[in-house]
Amino acid sequence: HRILRQAGQIAAELGYRAFIVGGFVRDLLLGIENLDVDLVIEGDGIEFAAQFARALDGEVKKHTEFRTAVLTLPDGFKLDIATARKEFYPGPAALPEIEPASLQEDLSRRDFVVNTMAIDLAPEKFGNLIDFFGGQLDLEQKKVRVLHEDSFIEDPTRVFRAVRFEQRYAFTLEERTARLMGEALRSKALSRLSGERIREELIQILEEDRPGKVIRRMQQLGVLEAVHPKLQL
Repeated sequence: HRILRQAGQIAAELGYRAFIVGGFVRDLLLGIENLDVDLVIEGDGIEFAAQFARALDGEVKKHTEFRTAVLTLPDGFKLDIATARKEFYPGPAALPEIEPASLQEDLSRRDFVVNTMAIDLAPEKFGNLIDFFGGQLDLEQKKVRVLHEDSFIEDPTRVFRAVRFEQRYAFTLEERTARLMGEALRSKALSRLSGERIREELIQILEEDRPGKVIRRMQQLGVLEAVHPKLQL
């Protein structure tokens, strides 16, 4: 708590706002431990990271082209810090182009609604939950739901993540999301991914507690066949 309060204070001193976003918030609401802390800054995330590092005697690794940074604290704990940003996909499965944006715009580009929630770190609003898109309701209803019609076309790796989250949390694919996934698979969306990106997603699946369940569900949905026609259990 102390470090997070300090993050909110330093952001305020710079005229910025700091938020925890993504999987940490999702898992906190589910009562699951998650030590991957992602901060989004309305303002200059790299400048914030540098100031925060000075205050905590940490080290910063900057990724200027993505407006992100990784802050490593003296005890080895890491914080991922990003400037709130919009993404534009120049083509299907391409890597996105980036420009600064509001928190709401930043959250609107996330993969699934359950990952769109944030916690405000501003001193006067510390701990307030921000939920623009209905993430809490999806958690209660145990749904994996995409935000946009083109979600799987823009980033086909979301096909793997949708199944991974569905099986990890014993959720279900929301009806429209399942339909959009099927359409993306039939349009050969996965063929536009490099072998390396597919391999990274498969490794993450194998690192799940019960990877067999994920792989069986992938076969049921036609994902394995879409990766390679001869790939089956």
